[in-house]
Amino acid sequence: MKGPLTLGVEEEYQICDPSTGDLAPIVDQLLEAAPSELRDQLGYELLHTVLEGDIPVASGVDEAVESVRQLRCSIIALAEIGDFRRFSQCPAAFRHAMRVARRQE
Repeated sequence: MKGPLTLGVEEEYQICDPSTGDLAPIVDQLLEAAPSELRDQLGYELLHTVLEGDIPVASGVDEAVESVRQLRCSIIALAEIGDFRRFSQCPAAFRHAMRVARRQE
C-alpha cells in the first residue's frame, strides 16, 4: 500500500416540490446561484432533479464528517435564498407516500 488512506464522500440530494412531492428540475438554477467556492463541490450527472455534493479528499473520518457537515450547511443556506426556499430535499421513494398521506388528510 502506498501512502496514507484518504476518504471521499459524495452525497446526492433529490430536489422535490414539498407541496406536490414532484421532482423539481432546478439544479441548474441552484448551481447558478451558488457561490463559486461551493459550486466547485456541486454538480449533477443525468437528472436535473438531483444535486450532487462532493467533499474535498479527507485524511481521516473526523475531517470527512466535518466536511460533510459544512457541505450540508452550505446547501441548506443555498436552498433558503430566493425561490428555492419552497423546495426540499426528499428521497424519490417517499414521493408516493407523501401523496397518499395528503389524500388521507
